[in-house]
Amino acid sequence: MSLKVEELAVGPGASVLNAANPEILASVLDGGGAGPLRSDCDEQLLISLPFASGVKLHSLNILGGGETAPKTVKLFINNDNLAFDDVEDKKPHHEFEMSAREVAGGVIVLPFVKFQYVTNLTIFISGNLADDEVTTLDRIQLFGQGIAPTDMKEFKKVG
Repeated sequence: MSLKVEELAVGPGASVLNAANPEILASVLDGGGAGPLRSDCDEQLLISLPFASGVKLHSLNILGGGETAPKTVKLFINNDNLAFDDVEDKKPHHEFEMSAREVAGGVIVLPFVKFQYVTNLTIFISGNLADDEVTTLDRIQLFGQGIAPTDMKEFKKVG
């Protein structure tokens, strides 16, 4: 059995907290190239990405803008409307630190077992490579597989 991994589209309602230019988020998600997303009053960014239906998330790619690219990243799943206080106190589903090579285009493979049914992904970026006051983010790509909803009408009575 092989898994067909494809780039996943985020549903409507994606949002970002603490961004100087939140209108750029859609471009960061679809690769539109409108410029980097920049944090506002400190290095933290909190990005909420809802999916139209459940997905199996396999990996992600976070492309950064040089020295101010994201470094410390925490991922939370299936929690809508998380705030900064929530993500600082709550245990993440997955946490990692990115290297300069990864923010230049390396794909981060996730522990697949933890990401089998994701309806909302929250990405908390708490620091950047340069320990600067501003974090910049050029692109987010999510890879996985959509989960087809179960149609109960298709089940047939047995016996």
